[in-house]
Amino acid sequence: MVGQLTSSPSTSPRKRGLVRQLSGIKLRSMWEALRAQTYVLVLSIIAYIYGLIWIGVIAIGLATAGLAGAQAMPLLLPLAGSLYTLGWIVVPVVLASQEGTLDPIKLTPYVSNSSRLALALIIVGGVGVGGVYFLLVQIGAIVGWAGIGGGLGLWSAILGAVLGSLVALVWFKALGTWLGRRKATKTSAKDRAGLIIGVLFLVVFIPSIYLLPDLLENLDLSFWLSLLPYLKWTPFGAPWFLPAAAVENDWTQFAVLILISAVTIALGWWLMRAMLGPAMVGKAAKITPAIEDALRAGRTQVDPTATQTEHVRAGEVPQYLSLVDMWQRLGISGPTAAVAARTQIYWLKDSRLSVQSLSSLTLIIVAVIMDKSMAYFPGMSFFFVILAAFVLGRVLGTLLQYDSTAFWLHVSTGIRGAHDRLGRFLGSAIFMVPALLVATVVFGILVGMAPGNIALLAVASLLVFSCGATATSIIGSQWVYPVQPPGTSAMSTKGTGQFGITLLIGLLQFAVTALFAALPAGLLVWSLSGGTALKLIAALVAIAWSCAIIWLSVWWGGKILDRSEVEILTKIRNWPGHGVTA
Repeated sequence: MVGQLTSSPSTSPRKRGLVRQLSGIKLRSMWEALRAQTYVLVLSIIAYIYGLIWIGVIAIGLATAGLAGAQAMPLLLPLAGSLYTLGWIVVPVVLASQEGTLDPIKLTPYVSNSSRLALALIIVGGVGVGGVYFLLVQIGAIVGWAGIGGGLGLWSAILGAVLGSLVALVWFKALGTWLGRRKATKTSAKDRAGLIIGVLFLVVFIPSIYLLPDLLENLDLSFWLSLLPYLKWTPFGAPWFLPAAAVENDWTQFAVLILISAVTIALGWWLMRAMLGPAMVGKAAKITPAIEDALRAGRTQVDPTATQTEHVRAGEVPQYLSLVDMWQRLGISGPTAAVAARTQIYWLKDSRLSVQSLSSLTLIIVAVIMDKSMAYFPGMSFFFVILAAFVLGRVLGTLLQYDSTAFWLHVSTGIRGAHDRLGRFLGSAIFMVPALLVATVVFGILVGMAPGNIALLAVASLLVFSCGATATSIIGSQWVYPVQPPGTSAMSTKGTGQFGITLLIGLLQFAVTALFAALPAGLLVWSLSGGTALKLIAALVAIAWSCAIIWLSVWWGGKILDRSEVEILTKIRNWPGHGVTA
């Protein structure tokens, strides 16, 4: 932990200030994360300055419009404030990667559970770049309300900003603590929550980026203004309508809005206090009668026969490892079957992999949106279909990194590199290939392509997927970059880093994929100008090339991995959060 909290409850609140300590820890951790890599520091500074310029423009615009008496101000300011509150609550909870240093369970050795700690965590939630941006915008809005309603508008705007901020911060921390508590109780629940949150974020956020220009071009202001009467009585909208009610001298409405805000804050505070204690101590396992018997008898094992039967159970591979047995019945060797079965289980249980693969398939949604929009260059949608295939293949090629230190099992048992590469491909392709082909066919149907062209596009997707998997498998057998450690959210940035190396490896993977796919892809494009026979020949060549390129990844990537596996394992051990065997 960066910094240190005073462990004595009698001295910390008065002499040092819990809010000041937690703020220092948060700011210091943010700074250390930024300056650890020069690329991240430089890009972050540029992004913050860029954001500061735009926020400054918005603040000045709000103040100027209010002072000039713009008629739309009483309507637009509450709408903007409501969106701010909702965004402050939802976005950090969805991303689930912020404030890892201030996780309540990490504070347990230094400070006890108390209302003072809960209040400090809520206040410190606003410390950072987001808090600075909000403060600047609110200064502009408050000046604007002062221009509209004089002193009454000024003080009611300040009260609304304070209540709105409390609603946002209290519920942000309360929901974050509640979700963290639920995810920490069970690994499967944690993975399931990470998968659901990650997929929802990608399905909503990625298409929104490409729909935004059309939404702005066809913006119907009357529709949004029609929502204001309903938004006024919502928990996240009520505080921002206080200045408008005060300026209109509607004190009954003013009192009701304050009551809604107060009740919302009180409920959030109750949830925060209820969840903070369990979040700091974790969840104890249930003591079963068998455990009680073992304690009374002084045994160190609940089941004394466990050591006697463990060897027998380990030998019953077909019964306990049905997936391995399935692959072996198909003629796959034992080591390859074991890796393939393990990979299948990873795809079913690890939210990091599930979200990455599903995020690539959301590019198909983007492709459909772009095809239906005249604002984009015609034919650009097909690029996103092919990009989805590349990203999916790239995920397959980087599976070794997601093993974390569990990769030592492959090293210690002497599994050959070729078995590793083939096993990972088989265990992944059984999910990826059908999903990719179905998504591509659905895209073709939605955009009105001819059946023959849909088939060619599906073959092209399979070709790029195979070449992407081959390129990343070969390159990943020698060079790896940090990824999230096991057990973290798929949307988290924990454990990632080395931006420069990650960028260079990604560019190299893309370039090698393009090189591998160039010849058959060119033939597929050329076949579009020919007849059915030419298209069939091009498709068969592309399929044969895909099979050959996968064999290349197994043979060449396996040879490289045999030489570098120990070096790769050493690198993985040094990544943040990967130091313990998974």
